Amino acid sequence: MSEVDDYFHTLIESTVGPSQKELVKEDWCKEYLDHLTGLSLNELREEPVLLEKREKEVTEELKELAKREYLGFVSVYSSSETVSSTLSTIDHKLNSLLSVLPSLEKSYVSFNAEVTSIQADRSKLSLILNNYNNLLEVLEIPQLIDTCVRNGYYAEALELSSHVRRLCLRHPTVDLLEQVSQSVEKSIAHMLSQLLVLLRGPIKLPLCLRVIGFLRRMEVFDEAELRVLFLKSRDAYFEQLVHELSVEMIDPVKFLRRYIDLCRDEYFDIVSQYQAIFAEEDLDPNERTSTKVICSDYISQIVVRFTATLTKHTSAIHDISALSSLLTQAMFCGMSLGRIGLDFRQIIGSIFERRVSVIVKELIVDGTEEFQREIEEVMKKNVSWLTNNKALTTEPAKTTSRSVFAPPTSLVNFPPLARLTNAFLSAFNSLRLLAPISIMRDLSIQIDHSLMDATKSIQSYAAHKSDIWSSRPEEKAIFERFCELFVNSFIPYIKRCFVEGVYADILFTEAKARDILPVEPILEVLGGYIKPPANNSPTTEETNQPTLSPA
Repeated sequence: MSEVDDYFHTLIESTVGPSQKELVKEDWCKEYLDHLTGLSLNELREEPVLLEKREKEVTEELKELAKREYLGFVSVYSSSETVSSTLSTIDHKLNSLLSVLPSLEKSYVSFNAEVTSIQADRSKLSLILNNYNNLLEVLEIPQLIDTCVRNGYYAEALELSSHVRRLCLRHPTVDLLEQVSQSVEKSIAHMLSQLLVLLRGPIKLPLCLRVIGFLRRMEVFDEAELRVLFLKSRDAYFEQLVHELSVEMIDPVKFLRRYIDLCRDEYFDIVSQYQAIFAEEDLDPNERTSTKVICSDYISQIVVRFTATLTKHTSAIHDISALSSLLTQAMFCGMSLGRIGLDFRQIIGSIFERRVSVIVKELIVDGTEEFQREIEEVMKKNVSWLTNNKALTTEPAKTTSRSVFAPPTSLVNFPPLARLTNAFLSAFNSLRLLAPISIMRDLSIQIDHSLMDATKSIQSYAAHKSDIWSSRPEEKAIFERFCELFVNSFIPYIKRCFVEGVYADILFTEAKARDILPVEPILEVLGGYIKPPANNSPTTEETNQPTLSPA
């Protein structure tokens, strides 16, 4: 039976039209078809009659209903017209609405995006509002660091800087933290400049330790750079003090006295601070070697600069007593700095030796040139050298208890020779205050040259006067007396003062003493005007002329 039903349904669906296919799908239609399939053949044959009869009944009922509900149908018709017109209007408006829907959709998308952005900003602002106090603390960090730097609270500034650095590492995508970090870096750079200024100022060891500690924490310089920076900064402060001293004091003696004291104090502080701050034990062997070179180079630079300054300013000093005082002070300075490995006493002695040699030579040369000028004036004026009758007398030597370094009184009868004696004595008295053995040979050569220059001037005088001596034998006698005193009294006396009075005879052997100021070259020039001495010992009478003090 089910197969018949299925066949019947398929047959109906295949024979109906498209609109009827939709009708067949209705529930009531399915029920009716089920009803038809349940009828017998006779009943099926009678079914059209029944349907026709039912159609007439329904038609009659509809007529009765139409008569009875006439007004309702009219109202429905009228309403249907209105609804149709309204539906047309609605359709038109719907078409208009559909035309604007794409732009509305775009506006909606834009509005939605804007709303989303506003919501995101609102969320951010809400988050900012909820964390306002924390944000305020972060934003105030740059100003707080700047205040700490300006007031010298460097440790606190470094702690805040480290805090900002940790925040940046924890939140690398936050632009606000990046801006705060940049502001902090500017304040830290200002702090670095302040620390460097402190290193160039008058600071003691505790503050030096703190400053170097801050620089280490800033990690701007490595260990070697930090050591070089320290030495350069402290040396810059020393150079500033030296510049102020040079501006304040023009006198070279006063300048060197203050300069040596300054070197003793400042160099001792610099090197001792360096050794206390930068401990070599904390470094590995390679770093220890390189850092030792840094300190050694600086010490070498100190010695070079100190000796250069001494050389420069001692060249303007003409007082040997001042040089002696400065040498003593410099030696004391070297001994004091020797405790930190900066003993330069073996180097500076030659500076003073050279200057003493120059000064003594100048005194001897000046006295000799003055002697030569006097002889030249006498030759130009063509007058007698001396008219003192005492020049022809030879007084016997007096036995006195006065110093063996007193000049012979007979030299007073010849003023040029007396003045030459005083020039040599002045040079020797100055030399005795600071008499380096190393310059003795050089000075003896200069004395020998000066005496030979004086001898040549005397020889020139003799050549100039030889023509008139035949008519004036007394003048020749005076000249011969002068030459006799020059060779037999003056030169031995000068030699004794130099060898025994200045350098003390114990420093020389007899052979060395003979080599100094030999008289033989002078005798070769003036030997023709000198009679053999009756007594080999020169006279040693008292005189009112300046004398060389006993050794």
